[in-house]
Amino acid sequence: MVRRTLAVLGIVVVVSSCAGASRGGGPRERDVIARPEITASNASTAYDAVEKLRPDFLRGRSVNTRTRASTQTPLVYIDGTRLGELAQLRSIPTTIVQSIQLISATDATTRWGTGHPAGVIEVRTR
Repeated sequence: MVRRTLAVLGIVVVVSSCAGASRGGGPRERDVIARPEITASNASTAYDAVEKLRPDFLRGRSVNTRTRASTQTPLVYIDGTRLGELAQLRSIPTTIVQSIQLISATDATTRWGTGHPAGVIEVRTR
């Protein structure tokens, strides 16, 4: 009985490790663009990389306020410091970028305070 259990566990470990390897170096994270993906995209700016790899990051989100509904886009932060609007991504060369992450409005508000109704695109440099 013990041998059978160990054999089954061994098979599970082998199958799960093979499944991860078949994805080409691990799963692609939905809200993060890592350095290897950025390099492979051949993009010259952070904006180009986001546009090629995760265009949903650039789409506006509908925001309801008491006075009106509007569509807003995420703000851009670099290494934790506010840079500005989405257009600022065009000024960041991919050669210095380690990762690009979409941060939800809730998490952005927790980290940086109010004023992030569409979230944040945070660029981490190398």
